[in-house]
Amino acid sequence: MIIINHEECKFNLVDMPWIKVRWLDERVEEVSLQQVLNESDQILELAGESNTQNAAVLRWLLAITITLLYRFSEEGVLKPLEDESEALERWKAVWDNRKFSEKAVNDYLKKFYDKFWLISDDHPFMQTDAACKGTEYAAGKLDGCLLESSNKPRLFQMKYGQFKNEIGLADASRWLINLNAFDDTSAKASKEYKESSEKKSPGAGWLGKLGLVFAKGETLFETLMLNSILLNRDLELYNSPYPAWENETPSFVERREINLPDNLPELLTLSSRRIRLKINENGNVTGYFVIGGDFFQKENAFIEPFTMWRKKGGKKDKAEYVPARHTPGRQIWRDFGNIVPKTENMDKVPGIMKWISILETEDILPDDYFITLETPSVFYGDKDFFVQDLGSQNMTLYGSLLKDKGVDWREEIENQISKIDKLAFATGILAKEVALSEGKTGEQLNDDLNYGKNLAYHDIDRPFQLWISQIAPTENNISSEMLEQVREKWESTARRLAAELLAQVVKKSGALMNKNALLGRSIKSENDDQKVISLPDAEMKFRRMVSKIYPVKSEIKGKDNEKS
Repeated sequence: MIIINHEECKFNLVDMPWIKVRWLDERVEEVSLQQVLNESDQILELAGESNTQNAAVLRWLLAITITLLYRFSEEGVLKPLEDESEALERWKAVWDNRKFSEKAVNDYLKKFYDKFWLISDDHPFMQTDAACKGTEYAAGKLDGCLLESSNKPRLFQMKYGQFKNEIGLADASRWLINLNAFDDTSAKASKEYKESSEKKSPGAGWLGKLGLVFAKGETLFETLMLNSILLNRDLELYNSPYPAWENETPSFVERREINLPDNLPELLTLSSRRIRLKINENGNVTGYFVIGGDFFQKENAFIEPFTMWRKKGGKKDKAEYVPARHTPGRQIWRDFGNIVPKTENMDKVPGIMKWISILETEDILPDDYFITLETPSVFYGDKDFFVQDLGSQNMTLYGSLLKDKGVDWREEIENQISKIDKLAFATGILAKEVALSEGKTGEQLNDDLNYGKNLAYHDIDRPFQLWISQIAPTENNISSEMLEQVREKWESTARRLAAELLAQVVKKSGALMNKNALLGRSIKSENDDQKVISLPDAEMKFRRMVSKIYPVKSEIKGKDNEKS
């Protein structure tokens, strides 16, 4: 086994195909770095083996596009940005051209061509010999489709035999970037580090710590542009772009704590890990070595624009915010308030949302432009020691919803989400009480309670997302009649879904065939009193709860008349 072929450099990412894409005609193909940027207007999306891998590769592409936008005019002439106004003008000019300047792309990649050799004696892409003192893993751990440790193979595998033990250079390039972004915490510190006085832990790869949110356009070009953020949260230019490959003296210190980056390309190419690929005589990757790399404190690290945030604690004027990871199985719209707040204040939302709101407010993007938000996620187990699962969700909305005129609509969406939470709770109570009427006890009741809640969220997911996607604010001051029409359109759907949920819970339970469930069963209440519970009682209670959550207009008018 050899670590690297010392004869020559091999497989340059600039002109060798390695990035998987889906063209507009649905063909899936591997393309080079140069091709993916020059032909991004003809590409639908990245099409790697997982959405998380696509997210990791996207960030490296964004490091290039942001650097190009900062340094080159739309014609490809070297002209660094001078102020915020010029930044917006340049962004719009490139957006209107519907294509990146080939001259700028080619000139830039030519200048740094030698930094993109996957196999090289001097500076292999994203690798260092310093990693060889770290933990050694087989190829199965590198391939995110396998998620396989060295001593625990997957029961159900997507690859077998040689295809599992060896990875081609194109595939390995994608998984190398993915590993740096999402690596777990299973790798041990080197012997040297353990013997030193340092006791720092970088944790999971930086992207693994985040609740990722990206904007997706109709083509890869649009996706790259939407996420190419040129102004920070204070609406000022970042410091000059400084991606990793431009660093002439990179540090390979193990588990190095660094200052928060002051520009996006540096952040987007952060070396969370020190890695060295193992190459065999056939030129395939058979494994890798890894140790901890660069990290920084995640508290108030607001330069990261592609994550949700949550308050960590402390007094109001000293509160700290940390990235809010996604919860497995939780629908993206349930976090709507953390992604798109109901007020004009966009300070603690994902930076990408504030950026798009700027593009909308400045009329750079039209009001009727659809924004699709994607949330690729890696879910870890046991203190991030291993990857447990992958996930991804998306939500589509009109860009005008992010303008000031969308405030009332955003408030209404949050109001409806609150009602859905109540409906999910009511469905859980229904399932639990139906189970009680059947004679179930203990943990069985908790299982049925959770089943009812999850069923409600699942069945409401698509209809509610469709409703959100149809909200298109067109006026600064909406009338109460217009708001009521939109609200009633959804609530009539919610009432129908509630009736279907009732039918599903009862049908699944089998209570209709249970005599005691139909006639009533005596049970002890929380106060040790005896009470009778039955299927008809559970159904009636659920209907009352739904009626309070979603009263029909006639009921509301009737109550108003009683008061008068």
